[in-house]
Amino acid sequence: MRTKRGKETTLKEVLLNHLGVPDTNTVNDWFRKSYADGYRIDGFEQAKDIIDRFKDKEIHIMGDYDVDGVTSTSIMYRGLRSYGCKKVFYRTPKRFSEGFGLKTSMIDEITDNDSLIITVDNGIAAIDAVSEAKKRGITVIITDHHLPVIEGGVMKLPEADLIIDPTAFPDRADYSGYCGAGVAYKLIRYLLGDKARHLECLAAVGTIADVMERREENFVVVKNGLVMLEKTGLIGMRKLLSKLNKTEHISASDVGFAIGPCINAPGRLLDH
Repeated sequence: MRTKRGKETTLKEVLLNHLGVPDTNTVNDWFRKSYADGYRIDGFEQAKDIIDRFKDKEIHIMGDYDVDGVTSTSIMYRGLRSYGCKKVFYRTPKRFSEGFGLKTSMIDEITDNDSLIITVDNGIAAIDAVSEAKKRGITVIITDHHLPVIEGGVMKLPEADLIIDPTAFPDRADYSGYCGAGVAYKLIRYLLGDKARHLECLAAVGTIADVMERREENFVVVKNGLVMLEKTGLIGMRKLLSKLNKTEHISASDVGFAIGPCINAPGRLLDH
């Protein structure tokens, strides 16, 4: 026997109730606002100014080993290369020997102090590592979506040159529900405009795998990103989709239960 929950009488009403919106006009407004780049995140203009100074110098992307970390690292790497940055490197920590986030040992690997570090999906809590970087004169941009360290009821922030984290500073963004890949994608889209659209599929994968809410611009990214995933030109993703026999009609469930776990798996292998 089937039981009905709530007052919904149609599938449309069920979906709208699930989204927490009264009608489809609200959802359409999300798309219109996103397409017009109306979802503000403060700091992008300053980030562009910093990145412009390092186009011919070393830029080190510091990511993470989970799906959101991998997709945000890929978005930032590909985006910066397309933007014209010539010396872009990336580093993800080793789960078992290093653990999550930026470490001072990772700072030690950088030989040129006149370099730029950009964190993705981490960094807001990397107090010691950022301090070490700044002692050496390295420029640091943090892009993250995690909460900062709180000590004695006071927010403790790393001494970075720029912090972009809508979750930590919701007043600095029109929407604060992004994952790390979402924040990275927003920054690259600010730099590249519509030329960044092919990376939206990675932002969608990160958003779904990190179990972020699907509202506002997240809904737009997931909806469009899943469609783009079916025709992606990203070779690694195409190979993975082929192995999984997921080449058309890709759903959020496909990402959550097949694609995401495959991307996550290498980070769970022993470090050696």
